Amino acid sequence: AIVSFKYMSRPLNNVLKQAIKTRGKNSKFRSLFIDCGQVAHRWEVKVNRYIDNDPSYENKIKHADDTEHHEINDYIKPLGEDSAFNKGVETFTEVVFFYGLLIIISAYEIKKGMEATRKQKEMMDKIHNDVHAHDQ
Repeated sequence: AIVSFKYMSRPLNNVLKQAIKTRGKNSKFRSLFIDCGQVAHRWEVKVNRYIDNDPSYENKIKHADDTEHHEINDYIKPLGEDSAFNKGVETFTEVVFFYGLLIIISAYEIKKGMEATRKQKEMMDKIHNDVHAHDQ
C-alpha cells in the first residue's frame, strides 16, 4: 500500500518541487523542505543503523557517557541541498497526504458508525413505543 501511495504521489511531488523552485533558492518553503529532508534523512539513518545492528550504533549506546566517542559514532553525513530538498518534499507529501487520507477515512467510518447507532436507537425507540401503545 505504501509503495503504491509513493508511486501515486510522484506527480504531486513534481508539481510541489516545481512550484517551490520557481520561487528561487532563497525561498522560505525551500529551506523548510531542506530542513525537513535533513531530519527525515537522519531519522532514516538512525533507524537503519538500529535495524542492521550497526556496530557504531551499538558502541554509541554502550559508550554514551564518552562524549568524544559518542560524537564520532553519532555523526550522520548531511545530504546535499538538492537531495535534502527532494527528500523533504517526498516526506512532506507522504506524511501530510498519507496520514491525511487515513484521518479522512477514519472520520468517515466513525460518522458511518454513529449514523448506524442513531438508526438502531430510533428503531429500538419505535419498537419500545409500539410495545407500550399495544399494552394500553
